[in-house]
Parts: sequence; structure tokens; C-alpha cells
Amino acid sequence: MKLPKKYIPALVIALTSSLLGHSAFAQKTAAASIADATQKQREQEALKAALAGLDAKSIQAKQNKDSGSKLKALEKQKTARVAPTTLPGIGTMPGEPQPSEAQVVRVDNSRSSVVYVSGSLPNRIATPFANPVALDSQAKDFSVEQKGQSLYVTMNTSKPVGLFIQGDKPTDSIALTLVPRDMPLQVINLVYDKPAGLPAQAGEGESAPDSNVYTDKIRYNLRQIGLGKSPEGFSEAALPKAVARMGKVVAYPMTRYSGPAYDIFKYKLEATADNVELDEGSFYTAGVRAIAFFPLATLRRGEQTEMYVISDKTESE
Repeated sequence: MKLPKKYIPALVIALTSSLLGHSAFAQKTAAASIADATQKQREQEALKAALAGLDAKSIQAKQNKDSGSKLKALEKQKTARVAPTTLPGIGTMPGEPQPSEAQVVRVDNSRSSVVYVSGSLPNRIATPFANPVALDSQAKDFSVEQKGQSLYVTMNTSKPVGLFIQGDKPTDSIALTLVPRDMPLQVINLVYDKPAGLPAQAGEGESAPDSNVYTDKIRYNLRQIGLGKSPEGFSEAALPKAVARMGKVVAYPMTRYSGPAYDIFKYKLEATADNVELDEGSFYTAGVRAIAFFPLATLRRGEQTEMYVISDKTESE
């Protein structure tokens, strides 16, 4: 879902402010802890001020359209449980073991990565490039189709094959060795160890900042997400279709944006009681850097808002 452009600046400011007090790069000393506590109070005030001027009523009406009986409908449906999943801001969601989970592969242009794929079914490779191009000399051994930022690969051999993925810049190159196995279709998310040279996708001519200022890049990335696009150097993947009941709200995981240094998670929250006031502290888990709610931080029963969580990379990646 794309946010109206006029609300994007407020979302970017809110998330950037929240991020400053929870940066993983700050040294964890006693003095820094005191400074962080003071900064967090300022950030919370800035977050409230940024959201206070928005036309919450019009946004609320749009979000709550046709959502009156969602919870009752979900309770009546018999849905398959997902695998146990740990999500920043929500915690561990119980579930049942699944035969296949998405692979997250850290890559750069200085090495080749081995990836196991299904030998008989299509496999999806999500790349950090806007327009990935598959370069291969073994076309007879597999077929490749490009759709957006992803490549769909179907193997025609039982032997390992090599695949180069090229971005828009000469230095944006990824080398993979695909090893076919008797397994379900695979979803592989490629995450660059350093930002990829992805060109700007914003139709307004906006491009990524040339400087390495941490907060500048955060602002740009959050703006891209608010516009419904994947930030440069990030691969986008849908989160498990599940429901997590957390006190007086229900959380719906939506999207994960995997980047070279941190991930951004997007959730939809729905209130199950009247006058629910959302609090950042209720959603902090290990590795979480920042949390913000948009466009609402106080909900009535049935109202919805979005939660954005910036998190450290997980150990599995």
C-alpha cells in the first residue's frame, strides 16, 4: 500500500528521530546511557509533534473501510499455522515446522556464494538491484526470467551451475553457484554487505545521498518505503501471513526490507479494545533500534495503523 505523498515527510522525520536514540553504533557506556535516555524523551516528543498535525480522521476512514468484522471472520476460518518465527517488535510467534523457509544470503562482488535450489520447481532470487540482469554461459542447464528486482530460476540439470547477476553499475555484480536438490521451491533473498549502486527509483528525480551520513541514508530509505518502493541495496520480501495478538492489539506482519546493515519491518496494527494508546516500549525486543507508528498512535476498537521497526541484522544472516 502506497502512502499519500503528503504524509511521507512526517513518517520519515518520526522514524529518523526515533532511530537517533537507539543506534547500534553508539558505545554502551554509562554516560551514553544517560544521554540516550534524555534523547529518547526528546524523540518521543518529536514523534508526537510530527504526527499531531496530520489529518488522522481522513486516514482513519480510509484504513478502516470494510474492516469491521475482520477479527470475527478470522476466528471462524481454519488457517494453516506458520513456522515459529521471531520478528523484531513482536517477538517469537509460535507455529509448526515448515519444510521450506526463505534463505537470506549475504553477498558482495568479491566472492561467490553457494545457494541450494529446487531441482524441479521454479526458485525466486530477490536481488538488491532495480533491474538485475542474469549473465550465464550455461543457458541450457537452467532458465531465468526477470520480474522487477527478482529472478525466477528453473533448473534443467542435476549438476551445479554458475550464475552472475549484474546491476546497473559495473561494480554491482553478484556471483552464485546454484546447487540443485530434491526440495521444495526456494525463495532466496540476496543482501549486499555494502550498499549496492541502485539508481534512484523516485519519480520526482530524488536520488540516494552521496554522503555516508547515517541519518541521511535512513531518511532516504524510509521515504522510498513510504512511496511503496524498495530502498537501494535492500531486498523486499513478504512476511509470514499470520496474526499475533498482543494485549489489546492484533499485529499483522506485512513486509521485510533486508539491507546491508539493518532491516526494516512493516506491520499493520488493529485495536481490539477502546482507547488503546500505543507505546514504543511495549514492542522493543533484542536488536530493535527504532519504532514508530503512523498515522495513528491512539486507536479505538477496529481502527488500524502501521508500525515501522528498524532492527539489527539477525544472527542467521
